[in-house]
This record gives sequence, C-alpha cells and structure tokens, in this order.
Amino acid sequence: MKNKMRFPPVRFFFALLLTLPAVQATAQQTVIKGGWLFDGVRNERVKNTGIVVRGGIFMEVQADLGDRDFGDTKIIELSDEETILPGIFDLHAHYNVNLFGRRRRDDVEVIPVIFLANGVTSTFPAGEYDPEDMWALRKAIDRGEKIEPRLFNSGPYFGGARIGWNPDYTTSDINA
Repeated sequence: MKNKMRFPPVRFFFALLLTLPAVQATAQQTVIKGGWLFDGVRNERVKNTGIVVRGGIFMEVQADLGDRDFGDTKIIELSDEETILPGIFDLHAHYNVNLFGRRRRDDVEVIPVIFLANGVTSTFPAGEYDPEDMWALRKAIDRGEKIEPRLFNSGPYFGGARIGWNPDYTTSDINA
C-alpha cells in the first residue's frame, strides 16, 4: 500500500543536518536505520532500509545493510513514527527581512531558523544586506557552532535594492 503525502503524527528528521554538521572534514560514518523515508522522486513514503552517510555525504540510500560489520560507525535507529525528509535548496533565499523592526539581527539569528523549520537545508541569498555578518554566520555553521541551513554566500546587493546605493558607481568601484 502506498502512502502518498499523508503522514501519521511523525517527528521529521532533517537527516543531513542532524547526523553531521554542514561541513565536516573527517570521514566518520553514520548509518540511519528504520523509520520511514520520503521519496521525493516517487512522491511517497517508503520504509527506510538504511542510509549510509560518510563525511557528511550520503553514500547509500535504501541500502541493504544485511550482515555488514559497521565497527565504530555511529548508528541511529528510528522508530516507526519517524520520517526522514530530503533537504531543500533555496536558490533565492531572502535573509534580508526585518521582522521585529529593531536592530538588524533577523538576517543571521531568526531567518536561518525559519528556513530550517521549513525543511530548507541549503541556501543561496542572491544578495546580502550585511555581507560581513553573513560571512561570519557561514563560518559558524561550517564549524558546527550553529545548526542552520548550509549557506552559500553571494555577497552584497548591487543596484537600487541596496540602501545607500550610489547610482554613479562604476564597474571598477563595484569590483573594488
């Protein structure tokens, strides 16, 4: 029986973010067993036979784990009430939102959490209000200090959308 887009009460796992930090230099292996896997290609939930993650990269999905010896591998066992969702890459992520009308911290403190809560695990802002703060955020994420979507920096806004933009800027001004 196919389970199409109807989920019983489940705790959603963003496996990419919960198993390992966004960028990890070591080749530690993690195996996720049990639970369910949402297959975005077939648009259905299927039993998870096994996911093998090595150094932050998904090496096998729906793996036949059989009688493998995993040695010192980290094993995560999910219950039948837990579902793994694929990550979503937002290629036009709007971090430049001032939700509370106070100091500009929403970009790096609130918005990333909102993305993550909505299943977005990687972002490209396509323009940053405060590139230095965004670069610092990326570094904190990369070091595993913050659990946020993976951030691919884009740099500052150019043009009329940027507050204080000088319409007389030349190409060499921008490159500088």
